[in-house]
Amino acid sequence: MMGYRMKNFSKKCGLAVMSTLAVSSLHAAVVPDAQKNSSWFNQGQTAIQKQLALTSQTKAKNVILFVGDGMGGI
Repeated sequence: MMGYRMKNFSKKCGLAVMSTLAVSSLHAAVVPDAQKNSSWFNQGQTAIQKQLALTSQTKAKNVILFVGDGMGGI
């Protein structure tokens, strides 16, 4: 019974995340003129572009992934 609830919960969480990402990607391209012209927005965009340029040159090393399944007590 607990396994079914967990699978159902996982499906609902996955669906919620996917729908949130889909909706946010639709609105990401629409930026009001007041926001485009503000200094903090332009500084933030510049900082993001600098960080993306740095991170694309490096690769992850020594990644450890812990996966636990069925670790519940009941």
